[in-house]
Amino acid sequence: MDARCVRWRWCAPLLALCVLPPPLTGQEPGTFAGIREGLPTGSAAIASTGLVLAWDMETRTADGRLRDFSGRGHHGELGVTTPVAGLLGGALAFARVAERVHVAEHADLDLEGPLTIAAWMRVDSLGLHQHVLACDDVWAFWITPDDRYRLGDTRGGGVSTAPGTVRRGRWSSVVVVLDGTAGDAIDTDLVRIWVDGRPAPADTHLRSAAAAEGGRWNPGDLHRTDACYAGFESHQGNEAHQSMPFVGALDEVLVFERAWTEQEIVAFSARFGAEERAVLDVAERFFAAMAARDTTRLAPLSHPALTLVATSAVGDSTVARASDRATFFRQIAGADRVPIERLWDARVQVREGIATVWAPYDLYWDSTFSHCGIDAFQMVRTGRRWQVTSIVYTVERPPARCETHPDGPP
Repeated sequence: MDARCVRWRWCAPLLALCVLPPPLTGQEPGTFAGIREGLPTGSAAIASTGLVLAWDMETRTADGRLRDFSGRGHHGELGVTTPVAGLLGGALAFARVAERVHVAEHADLDLEGPLTIAAWMRVDSLGLHQHVLACDDVWAFWITPDDRYRLGDTRGGGVSTAPGTVRRGRWSSVVVVLDGTAGDAIDTDLVRIWVDGRPAPADTHLRSAAAAEGGRWNPGDLHRTDACYAGFESHQGNEAHQSMPFVGALDEVLVFERAWTEQEIVAFSARFGAEERAVLDVAERFFAAMAARDTTRLAPLSHPALTLVATSAVGDSTVARASDRATFFRQIAGADRVPIERLWDARVQVREGIATVWAPYDLYWDSTFSHCGIDAFQMVRTGRRWQVTSIVYTVERPPARCETHPDGPP
């Protein structure tokens, strides 16, 4: 077996096929490549001015803390940790109050405003009171039981998105901006919330009588200990909330002591440059042509050497079944039902003339669910267009092995 294949933990040795994700290209201006050394904001389009905290949610310091790339030393003290794959590298999952990250209380975090908090995050359970990132008693970014994103002053004042904004089971970029300070009137000019690069419908949301009477951003004082956490409300907060964890995952987290510009907000949400978008577009058009059962549309999207490999687990082994382009075209053209295949949370990598799309998918025949799994597209650039050379995919059935599309049935 090829040693490189072992490195990437994916092989189909029966077919002598090894899927190797290509190296990342250089970052395109205006996109988010992830927090790292030399690029602590994750994007050249996001200025480092006012950066307070930058966690990539995977890199550790020599003493085992979650590294802060801001240069201010706000490394996270980890509780129980559950590392998972994120969209931009490793991430941390949270489901219990023990799964949390504590950052030592510091004047840098005593932010009465302006303030920006940005996170790539996935919410795995709805209908809960769950804190994402907060410092008591100054500011809190959390999710309400009716599934709103909210930035609050911890005294009942704040702005929340519309009920049902939060979506389960998919990665989203969320940016909350406080463009003012203590004493300013609370409205949607003071606090703005963006989801996936778009402003989310939101409104003033005053959750206490004092907040309703004053109507102003009114943070308290930063507690000297046990106040600032990701994935958990501190022991300084409402006692009833201390058994309520965040249920989901965090990939990249940034905190700034200034309000981001719209350009910076959009850049944080832009994972793909033009080349990556072109590659993903081919995968999506491939599925659209399948649904239309139109091989004339599939032909220019697929390389003459196209191979499809379906894998399924049988006991402790994996069975692989391969088909060529001609066989696949006959199956699609002769299908008596509509194959509806959808992918989400795609990871796209491009290097020179090769590309990979790796994504969860589900498949329905008409409105009847068939299966789900992972699609791994391999593509080459031929002339001015991308063509699919292979699709290797797992065939799985929930709930034990994979999940269906977060949006529900098609």
